[in-house]
Amino acid sequence: MTAYWELAVVLAAAVNPAAIAAAASELPGSRASRGQAVAIAWAIGAGMTAAAAYGAERLLAGLELSHETFRIAAGAVLAVTGTRETWRGSPPLSSVPNRAWEQGVYPLGLPLFASPAGLMTAVALAGHPEVGPAKTLGAALPVLAAAAAAALAARERHQGLWRAAAQSIGALAVAVGVAFVVAGIRSV
Repeated sequence: MTAYWELAVVLAAAVNPAAIAAAASELPGSRASRGQAVAIAWAIGAGMTAAAAYGAERLLAGLELSHETFRIAAGAVLAVTGTRETWRGSPPLSSVPNRAWEQGVYPLGLPLFASPAGLMTAVALAGHPEVGPAKTLGAALPVLAAAAAAALAARERHQGLWRAAAQSIGALAVAVGVAFVVAGIRSV
């Protein structure tokens, strides 16, 4: 799995732009404040994904983990996250702040744009010798941009559609997670 489109599909399953849109449709505030929140969230997601991709080798070496072993762990996180998204459609939001910059940090930036599944997947892909950090980040940035566009377009009246799309992408995340686990086990 080294083609650009394959990496983008895997990262889209991990990030789940539809789940982000479903969550964004619940945020209070004006359209302008949502734009500010989404811009902050995108910056957090892009920055943390870049750090995960370019820090993958150091992280794996520091933890004394092989790429294959980390791929198993990333697959498990992806499968669990995908199962939750398949069940619910998007993570439930609790105690959402009213100010846009706070919404950009939580709940949009963390844990949605910079999700555990997305960051683990970025490390797993960037640590692969045939992929590397530049290719991983090159596939991740358009996925994060699509998530930002979906979050900006999301309206409360379309929340059911976003949740249904998030459930389908969640099912894809389960499949990708299982594939990561199987590939990791075969490689070890």
